[in-house]
Amino acid sequence: MKELLKFLIPIICLFLISLQTDAQVEKAKLAWSLANTNKDYVQAASLADESIKNNLDFNTWYYRALVYYEIYSKTQTESEDPLARKQSLSSLDKAFELDSQKKIETNINSIRENIANISYNTASQFLNLKKYNVAFIHYSNFAETLILLHKENSDPDGFFYAGYSALMINNFDSATKYFKISIENGKEDENIYLLYSKSLWNIGEKEKSIKILERGHDLYPENEEINQMLISNYSLANKTVELEQKLISSIEKEPKNLSNYMLLSSIYLKSLGKSKEANEKFENIQKSILKINPNHFFANYNLGVLNYNYAVEIIFNMDYESDFLVLNKSQESSLQSFKLAEPYMLKAEELSPSNPNTLEALVGIYFALHEINKSNAYKNRLNLIKKK
Repeated sequence: MKELLKFLIPIICLFLISLQTDAQVEKAKLAWSLANTNKDYVQAASLADESIKNNLDFNTWYYRALVYYEIYSKTQTESEDPLARKQSLSSLDKAFELDSQKKIETNINSIRENIANISYNTASQFLNLKKYNVAFIHYSNFAETLILLHKENSDPDGFFYAGYSALMINNFDSATKYFKISIENGKEDENIYLLYSKSLWNIGEKEKSIKILERGHDLYPENEEINQMLISNYSLANKTVELEQKLISSIEKEPKNLSNYMLLSSIYLKSLGKSKEANEKFENIQKSILKINPNHFFANYNLGVLNYNYAVEIIFNMDYESDFLVLNKSQESSLQSFKLAEPYMLKAEELSPSNPNTLEALVGIYFALHEINKSNAYKNRLNLIKKK
C-alpha cells in the first residue's frame, strides 16, 4: 500500500521573532546554532536542556523545540518511536502555553505541521513493510496534529491510513475515530466502508456498523464484500428478515434501483438449495434484474448456473433400476434444464468472454446436449485461459 509523500514547509521562514537577550535565551539560541549550522546534535541537545531549567520564557522553549526538530528531521525520521520528536512537540506545547499573546503561534503550528508530515512519510514506509504497530505510532502523531490544528479536512486519505494501521493492530477505538474523520471530510472509497464498519462492530456499535455498510452498499451496489458483510452483520444481529423486508419495500419505491435487487439476491443465495421457495425467490430476483438490465452479467450467469444445477441434480437422483418410462422422463427433464441454461450462459459468455466459470458451464451444457464439437471448442478456449 503506497501513497504520496508529504512536503515540508521551509524552516527558514520561522525565525522572524523578537527575542529577549537574557542568558538562557542566548544559550537556547546557541543550541539552535550548534544543531542547525554545526550539526553538533549532542552538544546542542545538552545546551537546549540546560536553557529551560527554571525558565518560563516562551522563546527559550521555542528554540529548544527547534533544536529537537532539527535532530528529529535530520537523524531520527526512520526511528520506530523517535525521542527527539516527543521532545520537540512537548517544547512547542510549553512555548504555546507561555506565549500569552500568541506572538509565535503561527511559527509553532508550522513546526507542528512539519513534524506531522515527517511522521506521515515515516508511517508510509513502515506501512509498506507491514509493520503496522510502528506505522500506527507515526500515523497517529500525524492525525492528532491535524486535529490539534483543526485541519482534519486537509487530508482525509491520511486519516484513512491512520485508521487502517490502527485496525491492523486491533486498536478498534482509534480505527473508528480516524475512519470517521476520513469519511466526514470527503474520503470516498469502497474499502473505508468495510473497514469502518468492522471497527464499529468490534467496539459494540453494531447499529452504526450496519448503517455504514448500508451507505457503502448504496454507493457501491456491486461490491460483493460490502454486500456479504452487510448480510452477515444483519444475520449476527438477528435481523436478516428485517433486511429482506426493508429491501422489498425499497424495491417497491424504486423499482429500477439495481442495488437493492443485488443485495436481495445475495440474501437469497445463502438459502439457495434449502427449499423450493428459496430457489424460486432467487430465480425471480435474477429475472427482475434482467428486466431492468438484460446485459447484467451476474443475473445471466446466476440463471444459467441455477438451471445447470437443476439438470445435474436430476441426473444424480436418477434411479437406473426404475421403469424405462420414468428414466426417459427424467432424462428429458434434465435436457430441458440444460437447454434453459444455455441462452443465459451464452449471454454471460458474450458479456465476459474470458470468464472460466462460464466457459466450463458451456462445456458441460453442450456435452449433455450431445453437441460434442461445441463442447470441445469451449474446452479448448478454457484450457488456453488456464495456461495463461
